[in-house]
Amino acid sequence: MKKSLVLLMVVLLGISILFVVGCGSGDTPKAQQYLKQADASWSAIDKQLNQLSQTLTTTLGGAFSGDYSAITAAVLQPAVDSINKALQEMPNVKAEYAKVNSLSGVADYKAYADAMQKAIDSYSASMTAVKQLLEGLIPLAGNQAAIAQYVQQQSSQVTKLQEATNKAAEQLKAAQQIKQDKKLKF
Repeated sequence: MKKSLVLLMVVLLGISILFVVGCGSGDTPKAQQYLKQADASWSAIDKQLNQLSQTLTTTLGGAFSGDYSAITAAVLQPAVDSINKALQEMPNVKAEYAKVNSLSGVADYKAYADAMQKAIDSYSASMTAVKQLLEGLIPLAGNQAAIAQYVQQQSSQVTKLQEATNKAAEQLKAAQQIKQDKKLKF
């Protein structure tokens, strides 16, 4: 009888340990679900930003090298519209990453989500600065002398903008490194 009681207690203790261990990872599926959706949303914005970057590199690269012919409202206004769209979507994507903050037992997922939120903030600030630069160019389109003067005036801002964009890219890379190092799957 004593043996049966001890055996029963050991089994119950084992089950309770398994239950507690299992509960510790109870929020992992939610974290994975939230981050899968957040990553998909970020991926759509990132695709937009990459396309925009290619367009602006060609257009503004020429302008900052002295070729102002590509600076037209027909090129700049769609770029501003694209930036506005991305800026409107970024807070929603950031909020998707923030959902993980309410979960427990998912420290690695929270670290990744936090890093992504910081990257989104940096990209948002960088895109706002790009938008301001472009909005300053739109009324000057077609006036090469005015564009040349504006480009000269904005050269230090462009340098700061490049630094901000590099910082955002580094933060995104750091977030992806967390995801890779911690072998996060979602």
